[in-house]
Amino acid sequence: MEYSPNGAVPYVSRVDAGTIERVRAAGAVEIVSSADLLQSFLAWSEEDLAAHKRAAALLMRAKDNAYWLIHERLKAGQQITELEVQALIMDAIAGAGMGAGHPVNVSFGVNAADSHYEPGGDKNAVLQAGQCVLIDLWAQEPGRPFADVTWVGHAGEPSAEYLDAWEAVRSARDTALDLLKTHFKAEGWGNLQGWELDRAARDAMGPDWAPYFFHRTGHDLGVQIHGSGANLDDYETHDTRTLTPGLAVTVEPGTYPAAKGFGIRTEVDIHLSPDGPEVTTDLQRQPFVLGEGEWAAVRAAGYGE
Repeated sequence: MEYSPNGAVPYVSRVDAGTIERVRAAGAVEIVSSADLLQSFLAWSEEDLAAHKRAAALLMRAKDNAYWLIHERLKAGQQITELEVQALIMDAIAGAGMGAGHPVNVSFGVNAADSHYEPGGDKNAVLQAGQCVLIDLWAQEPGRPFADVTWVGHAGEPSAEYLDAWEAVRSARDTALDLLKTHFKAEGWGNLQGWELDRAARDAMGPDWAPYFFHRTGHDLGVQIHGSGANLDDYETHDTRTLTPGLAVTVEPGTYPAAKGFGIRTEVDIHLSPDGPEVTTDLQRQPFVLGEGEWAAVRAAGYGE
């Protein structure tokens, strides 16, 4: 039944208590949660995967164009606002015949420390020297699964503290990815649960930055950006659903120390292929250092090239 013992996974706990009581009164020895069974109906087709990869490729281009614009404005001594960057990305998504559902997230400075920040109205910061940039963008072809990524940059050379936080977040991301790969290599799919990746990422982030990690490590990715499958979550819930082949998840650890004036998140998408986990989006290796030098070199450094 659509039931989660003790409401542990609210996303699949939809049967009311009265119905559970009636089923038990009718003689049910045990009521079993359908949480894992339901995931089998969410598996992607080959065309779903192809559409997702097209959306991912679009996001990589849109991300590059957005950071290029910021970089060139800073070099020229011209101002750039959150809404200008957001509009550039939204135009790229629409121009490709895709949709986002609602405007993407562009955050400058302390705004990046709010993981749910959205520019708009009177919220439209102008980027200042020494501030961070966080861009979370997503898109889908109509009726197909989303792609969803986050990349970060900095207006000028970042502080040692910012770079230390970045390394902690990157380590959390890579630890979760490594756990997926090593578990599949050792055992295949079948018993790795969503909460385990969250716990691994949170532990890897370390004591300095994990206290500012205010959300789960990742979510199921589907036709709805936050899909109905297992989430990588041991923070908001203790998600005991198994990671099921044919689905996809995000891995997106972050740290948000508002008092320090910045927030950092890195986000990639992983398709849980029957042949093993496949990262379908590019991995950021370093923050983009914006406003200095040529864009090609800035981009290459962000990719670790």
